Formats: sequence, structure tokens, C-alpha cells
Amino acid sequence: MHVNREDLQKFIKQHLLNKDGKLKKLPFEQWFVEHNCHDVFILMIAETSFLAENSCFSERAYCVMNNIFKQFVCENCGKNSFFAYFTHGYKRFCNSVCKKQFFRQCIKQNKVELCTDYEVLNRYNVISFIQDNFYKQNGRLKNLQTRRLIPRFYEICYFIHQQVEFLVNVTENEELFCFLNNINEIQICKFCNESKLEFANIAYGYQKSCQKAECQAICQKLSLSVVEENGFTIHQNLTRRMMIPDENGETERQRISKRAVDTMKNTILSTGLTICQTRTQNMLNTKRNNVDEFGQNDFGRNSLKAAQTRKNTISSNGLTIQQNSILNSKKTLEQNALNNLKVPYKCKILRYEDTMLVFQGSLEKKFLDFINSLNLLEKMQRGQTISYVSIDNKQHYYFPDFQIADKIFEVKCKWSYDRDNKNLDYRAINNSKFKAVLDAGKEIYVVWDSKFLHKINISCLSDLCADIYQPNDFIELNQENFLNIYS
Repeated sequence: MHVNREDLQKFIKQHLLNKDGKLKKLPFEQWFVEHNCHDVFILMIAETSFLAENSCFSERAYCVMNNIFKQFVCENCGKNSFFAYFTHGYKRFCNSVCKKQFFRQCIKQNKVELCTDYEVLNRYNVISFIQDNFYKQNGRLKNLQTRRLIPRFYEICYFIHQQVEFLVNVTENEELFCFLNNINEIQICKFCNESKLEFANIAYGYQKSCQKAECQAICQKLSLSVVEENGFTIHQNLTRRMMIPDENGETERQRISKRAVDTMKNTILSTGLTICQTRTQNMLNTKRNNVDEFGQNDFGRNSLKAAQTRKNTISSNGLTIQQNSILNSKKTLEQNALNNLKVPYKCKILRYEDTMLVFQGSLEKKFLDFINSLNLLEKMQRGQTISYVSIDNKQHYYFPDFQIADKIFEVKCKWSYDRDNKNLDYRAINNSKFKAVLDAGKEIYVVWDSKFLHKINISCLSDLCADIYQPNDFIELNQENFLNIYS
């Protein structure tokens, strides 16, 4: 049966996507079993075999829907990239360090177009982005380390860098200041017309003069002599702002002093203690430090009460709470040990040629090669899902290897059957599966080592721990014997 990605894409669109194109929130493996579509689930794993074995279903569905045939890698270091979610896909970089290095290198080499996947950037929407994301609620600019965590920060920096190309080897804050204030040339000292002005900060901008002593002296004289519109010099206006009282009769200097007095260390409460002293006193009165005459604090007293309760309280089974806890711990350890024995070896799932059949391991591939040599590959299909009750008295699902009509073919070796007589629990689990097939009215044949055929009868499964590996009951796997079974 020939299958391609288009069939899988149609299946995903029809059954697994919402109207808005998002993946439904389902327990996918259970959903496939309940809707008898486990073959499709196995095929999707085979179709995305280039992914890691623990990859989630949404990542596999994303690769199928977007015709991806290889693992995404980081654009900077080449390591495997991380999958975000179905509607977004893979991240371009594996971490923020790689992203920072990549864009800095691109800015130096001027080789990259960073806005291909987003809206076209222009001065208007970049300024809007900066106003919405670069500033705090109090109107102050966020520090550079915080800004670098903003999505698209480096794309915006690259756009700003292109707009202020006249600046060379400057900080990101200086580029941002020139961009926001529409400065298109290097700032030169207006007193000597030679030296470049140094950048102070994003709020103040450039210095008024260069670092030469004569230029700084001229600038200071101007601040003392240049008269502004109100009739005072620049220096006088600064002094007046500090001394002019407000509506409450307080000057700026008095307000600054008052705020300093109102700090935690200087504010005295009604108890006669400052806020800092009060908090220290409260800390000493906490449960941990409230020690009684016997030397026990509140935590120690509560622990003693709890221990006495666990030792003295008797449950309905006649044991105390402490004894029940020890018993449950032993049961948990025993169950974990049993579960570790049941974990099968992991083998990669591969698709056989251009069919819907998948196989695990070399034995199943040899069996499919044999079926292909008989030109019966189109008749072969994955086994129908069958429920069975295992040795833990819980319901499980059995996925047979292959099926033709009502005949099930399970490829096994002695090790995968019972670990070479070392694991009777694993043997009982396999026998439970075979018994469930016979109870469902089907025939089951075990293909031992891809060399022998063995028809399983209900009589040999009366004891689930019985060893059905009996070479005297085997027949050779050849064309004559198989066609007799098939017919």
C-alpha cells in the first residue's frame, strides 16, 4: 500500500486540527488506539524518524504538515534547535547567547536580512515598538541587560544600526539616542570644531564640550554668563530651582532631605522603635525562635505531636499510620522493581520501502523480505489492536506485528519472549497476548528467529507461565509451508 505525506496531511487536517489551524489538546496515542488508527500513528513516527525518540507528537505533526525532512539546527552553532509549539515551529537559535553572537556578527559583516519573516520595518513602527517595549511604566528606559531579553531586540538594533551608519564602534544606547532624535551626523565640539563630543547617557545625550581644558572653560563661562529668557543665567536658574518653595512652602532641597528622613532606618513608630528595629523584633518572635522552657520551638513541638499521632493512631487494618507507611513503601519498591523487568528494549521504528508497513529490528525486516519474495506484500498489514488483561490484572493493548486475513504473525526470538528463560513475568505477558488473540477468534503464528513457524493452540496456554518454545512443534519457514497456511 503506497502512502505519502499528502495522505498524512489530509488526515491531520481532518481529525486533529481546530478551525483556527491549531492542534487539538488530546492524549494522541490513546486517541489513535480508541479510533483504530494506530497504524497512522506508527507511520507518522516512521515518517519523522530523523527526530529524537522522545519527540512530542506536535513536533512530528509540524514536520509532516510543513514537509520537513531533517532536524532543524541553530543558525549560529549548528546544534539541534528547540521546538516551540505547533503554530510557531522551531526556534532559530538554541539559546540567547547564540542569538546575540549571530546578530552581532551579521551587523559587522552587513550580510543578513533579518525581517523576512516579520512585517516590513520602517521608522514609524520601530519607534512605536521602542515606546511600547523599551520603557518602564515610570517613563525611564530599561537597562540594556533587560532590553536584550525582549523578543526581536536584535532585529530592531540591526534596523537602527542601518539608519545611523555614520556611527562607528559606539554603544547601543548612543545609536538609539541618535535614531530617536533624528541625528544624521557625528557631533563635533562647537568651540574647537575638531574633537568629537563624548556620549553621556540616553537621558542627557552628548556632552556640551569636548575634553579639552579650554573648551570646557568656555562652556562653563557660557553657563555662567548666557542669559535665558527669564533674565537669569543657566547656573542661576539651576540654583533657583533648588531654592524656590512650592505651594507647601518647601524647597527642592528640603523635599530631598525629608525623603531621606522618612526612610526605614529613621522613621520611628509609636512603639519607640524604627521600622528596621520592629522587623528585627518580629523575626525573633517567629515560630522557629519561640523556644519554651524545655528548649523546643514551635516546629519541634509540632513534630513531636505528629510523631506521637502516627505511632498511636490505629487504622481499620489494625496497623498504625507509621506501620502502614512502611508497608506501602515496601510495596512501592517491589512494584518499581517489577516494572523495571517489564520495560522492553527500545528499537527504532522504520518504514518498509514505500508501504504502510513498519518494522522494528532485523528479524521483522527479514520476515518482510520473505513476504516480498512471495509477492504477498500488498496482502500484509499491521495487526489489529487487541485488548488483553496482563499479570497485573489491568487492561492493556496488544499491537500484533503483521496480519493476513484472520491470521496473526508475531516475530519473536527466545530473548524477546522470556529473556532466555530468565524472566517468567515477561513470558506470562507474551502468553497473555497470544491467548487474547485466540479468544478473539483469530489464528496466531509465531515466527521464531525468522526461520521457523509455530502455530499457537489454546491448549498450550492453560498455564500462562508455561514455555511454548518447543522446537518439536516448529515447521520451517519456506514458500511451501507459508502458502499452505495462507491458502
